[in-house]
Amino acid sequence: MCKRCAYFCPLGLDVAEATRQIRDVLTAAGKPVPYVAKVVDNFLRHGNNVGMPPKVVAMAAKALAKKNRKGEGTGTAALPLRRQALPGAAKRS
Repeated sequence: MCKRCAYFCPLGLDVAEATRQIRDVLTAAGKPVPYVAKVVDNFLRHGNNVGMPPKVVAMAAKALAKKNRKGEGTGTAALPLRRQALPGAAKRS
């Protein structure tokens, strides 16, 4: 969650934080939100939130970088494709 709503809420409510805490309580009670459970599962299995194979993610990133080099982007994209995965992410082949 981007928490943008918290920055602009005239009442100062942090809806994103409240939502996160509610999801934590539901997960602890054994009733995780199905969408959130799927996103977490995708990340742990594939290293990304949508479950795309790493090769597809790399192809998409390279295509974006190529577009960027052609002047169709901002010129500041970096591709950390060879960096180590985050702790807890499943190893991919």
